[in-house]
Amino acid sequence: MRALAWTLLHFLWQGAAIAALAGACMTLCRASSTRYLVGIGALALMFASFGATFALLSAPPAGGDGLTAVPTPGSADVAPAVFTRFVAAPSPGYDATSGRDFAWVARAWLVGVSLLALRIAFGLLLLERLRRRNLSALPVELLDRCRALQQRLGITRVVRYCECRLVNVPSVIGFFSPVVLLPVRALTGLSPEQLEAVIAHELGHVKRFDVVVNFVQVIAETVFFFHPAVWWLNRRIRADREDCCDDVAVAACGRTASYARALATMEGWRDTPELAMAATGGAVANRVARLLGIQQQQGARSAGVITASVVLAAALLAGVASIGVAQPAAPAPESSFAALDIQVDVPPPPMAPAPVAVATPAPVASPVVTSRVSAYPRVAANP
Repeated sequence: MRALAWTLLHFLWQGAAIAALAGACMTLCRASSTRYLVGIGALALMFASFGATFALLSAPPAGGDGLTAVPTPGSADVAPAVFTRFVAAPSPGYDATSGRDFAWVARAWLVGVSLLALRIAFGLLLLERLRRRNLSALPVELLDRCRALQQRLGITRVVRYCECRLVNVPSVIGFFSPVVLLPVRALTGLSPEQLEAVIAHELGHVKRFDVVVNFVQVIAETVFFFHPAVWWLNRRIRADREDCCDDVAVAACGRTASYARALATMEGWRDTPELAMAATGGAVANRVARLLGIQQQQGARSAGVITASVVLAAALLAGVASIGVAQPAAPAPESSFAALDIQVDVPPPPMAPAPVAVATPAPVASPVVTSRVSAYPRVAANP
């Protein structure tokens, strides 16, 4: 929990720095597809930085269990008692003593993620309800035009086209089996050319797998709900995604002014589930101005770059300050560590019996056999 708390605090400056860098790149890029890729890359980098920081802070220090055995000076190899001191070694990313004060940050984050996860669950239930109920088949003529448009865009996936009374604007749902939902208002309130361009816009979402990317964005907003930079980046990604699909619609139908009028007409119909992709997503006024060739002023681009640079510099300074605070404490006197002296009594080893001197018997001389001569004197024989 302490590692998670420090990870969340570090992500405050990491997310701001990544978003500022992405904002500067988006401001300099003119193509919507390029800005979209930059935004997706920045969002992926946020996930990667969060995971890498948590892995670094939660990794145990070198040596295994985080306890370092320090023998007490003066201990001998053979002694009746062995004194060993185990000092808790702090992790390399944060101070072990100050980390306790921020554990509440991790607990509050878990509560927030749990509550926002309910939003995803209800959104998925709503999409499943739209898929299974209140759908009716389109007229055969319109269905043939939709399939012809799908072939023109080079989409080989199986796409369903249905009329739905629960949505007010054309939308697309489904991760693996996409369904294009057309409301009755769109079928009756738009001209055939405008309706074809709007359907091409929705097929652009299918071709680019935008439903999956949008779901990842919702997960990012759930995990990083506390960071305004994540919400800002997701808003930019969604705006650029709608611009990309507008380009697909204009390229397929070739009626820019008619399509712009269709967007302006559907602006008042906006009522779409969060996990669905609608034709009125993003700022419609900016989309219409872009389609009509009204470019952004150069002064706004310069201001965006300057703002992104200031935010990036501030985030990096905050990161340096937070790293300095979170560094492990320098080696201090032993009293500053939470040391635990444990005296382990070890019974002395059994004494070996003293060596007993054993007298070695003297070597026995080999018996010498000698011829004994009679000691009696010879008696001379008398004649």
